[in-house]
Amino acid sequence: MKIAVSAAFGLEKVVSGELFALGLEKSGGEDGLVFFDGDQRALATANIMLRSADRVSLVLKEFEALKFEDVFQAVRAVPWEEYLKKETKIIVQAKSVRSRLSSEPALQSVAKKAVVDSLLSRLKGATLPESGFPARIFLRIHKDRARLFLNASGEGLHKRNYALKRSRAPLRETLAAALVLLSRWKGRDFFVDPFCGGGTIPIEAAMIMNNIYPAIKRRFDAEYWPSASKEAWESVRQEASSLERECGCFILGRDIDPEMTALSRECAKRAGVEELVRFETGDACTSALPGKSGLLVTNPPYGERLLGESETAALMGSLGKALSGYPGWDISLLTAFPGFEQVFGRKADKNRKLYNGALKTYLYQYFGEKDG
Repeated sequence: MKIAVSAAFGLEKVVSGELFALGLEKSGGEDGLVFFDGDQRALATANIMLRSADRVSLVLKEFEALKFEDVFQAVRAVPWEEYLKKETKIIVQAKSVRSRLSSEPALQSVAKKAVVDSLLSRLKGATLPESGFPARIFLRIHKDRARLFLNASGEGLHKRNYALKRSRAPLRETLAAALVLLSRWKGRDFFVDPFCGGGTIPIEAAMIMNNIYPAIKRRFDAEYWPSASKEAWESVRQEASSLERECGCFILGRDIDPEMTALSRECAKRAGVEELVRFETGDACTSALPGKSGLLVTNPPYGERLLGESETAALMGSLGKALSGYPGWDISLLTAFPGFEQVFGRKADKNRKLYNGALKTYLYQYFGEKDG
């Protein structure tokens, strides 16, 4: 099977690195997508074990789409009975970019008609009530070349079991995991998030360092396919569970709002890492860091989320002055605030563009002075 992993723009290399570590070597990629070839076990592994990916899908067909008939025949030729039951709810989405077939509603209609026609011809005498579990099909046409995807994950992989909605301006769990992976933290130094909010970054750090995989307990669309291998999925879950370990690293989440630190503790408990992360109430600009060296990873408040532009600038300036007293610390700071480096007081050693949902942000990284 050709398998596609979607990711937020800027995280394709992070996802590729995760796949490589899992023994799933990428076969290609483009903006927002990483491809690899694999079997049912590989499909289960990607869904259960990837931390920074948004979604895993099958690439069912690639073809030239010059006429609607091209779309109908290509989609109809897929052996849909391997993936859909007669009661499956069929959901088709289409996207067309710089192509002759530009009407997305028409493409959706033609593609769904082809799926239905295929099923009716192969499931003899069946009716399709569409009252059951959904199948999410996506048709993308770019410059008259079409790809047909079948969503294997279902809901996005950022939807972990622990997250609660009471956090103000939450950070996507997949992006939080990516920030930890990009920091290259090995678990030997202190890890601090001084603007922890709902605790997402410290929780993901604890899960990564203790090898707790994020989706062992959730179910995926691909498990409901007629062709699904229950043995493969169960085997991967057992393997993922057996790989958990106790790291013993120091992880601290801090927030000025006691309601947020209380929420963080609740989320950490739901994630099963309440004994692995410490949360406390404190001001990021005045509370001391726990040592001379360590790693600080954070997503502070900024204009589009919580604070006005002048308030954000003042906060970032105060934070920059406070952290200048800790030259041994590595800092990874994600923000959408324009002109961040000027108000923070230092040019970053490295920065990269990332997206938190639809919001464009930048990750600024500062590397601390090392002894010896």
